[in-house]
Amino acid sequence: MGGFAGGDEAGFWDEELFKLSKSSNFKKKQTALICIDSLYYTLALKPAKNTTFQIEGLAQDKQVLFKELYKALLKETQDEDIKDFFRAHTLLFEPVHQEQKLLDEDIDNSFTFLSFIKESCSLVLTQQELKEIAKTL
Repeated sequence: MGGFAGGDEAGFWDEELFKLSKSSNFKKKQTALICIDSLYYTLALKPAKNTTFQIEGLAQDKQVLFKELYKALLKETQDEDIKDFFRAHTLLFEPVHQEQKLLDEDIDNSFTFLSFIKESCSLVLTQQELKEIAKTL
């Protein structure tokens, strides 16, 4: 299980969960919508030189779930490429203005976060595998 997909393949993208936009920093900038305490954020990546998994734009106490999910993903996949990817990128939580909010439904933050990492890293994981990892917390 796990690993980066070969080539330049974009893989499957669930348009219900994610939006795509262009960015000068990446060929394809991927974002996902997350809801924390009734506030909405988009997830994005920025180039960085980190020694560990880093999150910006979110209070320390709100980062715990996402850091634990990251650790669970590493444990399940045993994939060092994920660590390398996040040494080169910082995960950004960017606030969404109320008028920009697109979804009124409940968002599964764990699954959305893991799906975002899957797409960002081109991991070879099924949706069922992501759901199983999310259930470990």
